[in-house]
Amino acid sequence: AEFALSHSIRKALLNSIFGIYVDNGTINLDDHS
Repeated sequence: AEFALSHSIRKALLNSIFGIYVDNGTINLDDHS
């Protein structure tokens, strides 16, 4: 359970960080398709 919790927190953290980059236009994920 401890691993799952830390994994969820890390995933949420990465999602928020990537979300900030996408919102700022720093990273455009569509370019890789």
